[in-house]
Amino acid sequence: MDRTLFDDVFPANGMPTRPLLRRHTPVTQSLQQVLCALSVLALLYILTVNRTGGFDSHYRILLILSVCVGTISYRAFGVFNRYAKGHQVLVRMLEAWAVCLAIIIFVGFFTKTSQLYSRQVLLLWAVTGAVAQAIIIIGTRFCARLWHNGMQNHLRSAVIGDGWLAEHLTTCINRNAFLPDKVVGLISGNGTDATGSGSVPVLGQIDNIEYMVREFKLDRLYVALPIEKAEEVSRLQADLKTRHVDLLWVPDIYSFNLVNPSVREIGGVPIISLSETPLAAGTEPFVKNLMDRLLATFLIVLLGPLMLAIAVMIRLDSPGPALYRQTRNGWDDREFTILKFRTMKMHEETPGTVTQATRDDSRVTRVGRWLRRTSLDELPQLFNVLSGVMSLVGPRPHAVAHNQEYAEKIRSYMARHRIKPGLTGWAQVQGYRGETDTLDKMSARVNLDLEYINNWSLSMDLWILLRTPLALIRTKDAF
Repeated sequence: MDRTLFDDVFPANGMPTRPLLRRHTPVTQSLQQVLCALSVLALLYILTVNRTGGFDSHYRILLILSVCVGTISYRAFGVFNRYAKGHQVLVRMLEAWAVCLAIIIFVGFFTKTSQLYSRQVLLLWAVTGAVAQAIIIIGTRFCARLWHNGMQNHLRSAVIGDGWLAEHLTTCINRNAFLPDKVVGLISGNGTDATGSGSVPVLGQIDNIEYMVREFKLDRLYVALPIEKAEEVSRLQADLKTRHVDLLWVPDIYSFNLVNPSVREIGGVPIISLSETPLAAGTEPFVKNLMDRLLATFLIVLLGPLMLAIAVMIRLDSPGPALYRQTRNGWDDREFTILKFRTMKMHEETPGTVTQATRDDSRVTRVGRWLRRTSLDELPQLFNVLSGVMSLVGPRPHAVAHNQEYAEKIRSYMARHRIKPGLTGWAQVQGYRGETDTLDKMSARVNLDLEYINNWSLSMDLWILLRTPLALIRTKDAF
């Protein structure tokens, strides 16, 4: 048979004729985005005209700026992620709206144009904009749920696989109002009798897949098998190619020690990232960097008198400089000089070693003990944040000597450097602050740092920043 008859479907070089990764955006999700944007812009126009009698050029500039900033902010926070739960979407929306307003106010402050705008208009816009968007999100999701529950022609689906991934996938699909699928059962892939997830029955074994497709009138199959069973997936694809059933592979990669996993494409070829820095590309890293530098600038101006007073207290308390400099490992293991207020008496360390401070350490000065307990000794690191080598939130940077020591004892230790180090972090607000005198404590801190990297988002950063003051009050391990 002439091969050329099939070249459009199966290219000779094996490469796809169009990208394999394509966006599938539901109508409801697009409707949410459009309605939220229109409501915010319409409210700004109505409030401005009502309160000022017109819509001058500076308000038109504000409208354009809000569109640009809002697009970046809402995308960065993943506001319209169709897989998020309702309350998660509302929280993300409020966070993104707050960041959008904060950036607009900051721009107005630095350009000295804030006096051109009515405070009453801006305040009403901030409140009514949040309320209007919340109503739109709740309303559209409620309508989507009614539509989903009332559908008579669901795509009858089954999940092939065993274990938590198959059960999790089943639950997520059946609870998602934006998906047309309805999982009616599980198909065991290990050749043994499975018990199922409890929510759906086990239809049978993978060996009888063609019979089950016909018997249960299945429209779609989700294959949740481990990567080492790729040959089995290939056989399934070949056997079911002529059957009228969709086949979707959900490779179980979670048995690996993943660092910020993701999926994307290059030239139409799907790429699964197993270990990657979260700051590689995209709008979120840009917004994080912008937020870091803006907040660092604001805090330096606000806390400048306090830092000056602390420097004077240190110089009066003991001889030596007010600032302490030390080499630390930062993002992607790059070395940088960290700044701290000096909390110890001047002393000599053995080359290549750094001795951690302990409770009642005689090297700590009177002022230094208070600074360590309140973490005010970390304030000069705001200048590290401003220079871009640190972030407000991230794993705390350790001394180079400690990194060399623990990298040999904890397998994933160096993976914590796949993101910028921070003034505060997920481990610190979870209680792991201060001395790590045992290997178990350091392992727990590393696990929390990796948890942060794998789940990093701007909303998580804001949550950690809000929790940090409370963590400083509760923690008794800093000395």
